[in-house]
Amino acid sequence: MKFTITNTIGLLAAASSTLAAPLEARYDSAKPFTLDISFSNSPLSGPIQASGGSFWIGKNASTSCPSSVNPCPAGNSTSFTSPGNGLLYLNTEVPGGQQVYIRPDGLLTYTQAHSASTPAGSTFSGFEISPQNQLAKFYDFWLCSEDATDKAYRIWLEYRDDKGAITQNGKTGKNACTLVNLLANDVKKEGPAAWQYN
Repeated sequence: MKFTITNTIGLLAAASSTLAAPLEARYDSAKPFTLDISFSNSPLSGPIQASGGSFWIGKNASTSCPSSVNPCPAGNSTSFTSPGNGLLYLNTEVPGGQQVYIRPDGLLTYTQAHSASTPAGSTFSGFEISPQNQLAKFYDFWLCSEDATDKAYRIWLEYRDDKGAITQNGKTGKNACTLVNLLANDVKKEGPAAWQYN
């Protein structure tokens, strides 16, 4: 096949219009969503799970439901809701809900059921979702193993300490951390994912 200038310009125009097409949004603010980790050069993938007051890759969601509730939500996965104002909640049925926040030491965590108690200096806002489905693009999320042999990885955030140094407490010298993004991905099944997360 012989290329002419006209053919080449036409191909370039078609390619540039394809590249300029917007990403298809995977997030609809009216629906619950998972948060999937995204980064290169690692086999770790998938949605983060709530367990023991932290968010993990490599652990199952930890949920419970009172015997008086029938039927209970499935409780085998972690999903979230957001009113679109930078606040983030676990997708639960428990009265009062469970809010996601950042502890002063940088741990991404959530309130316990029936309690709004949080440490002084915690951060609750900044969890906006970008048009590219990225959660809190101005925060740096780290996925950290607990020790050199652990197969579970916990989410921490980088922050500036009282001396002005940038740090994240997930790395202790005995483990490894990887910088990640969290991407919102719509859940097909509507309704709460769990009664409450433990």
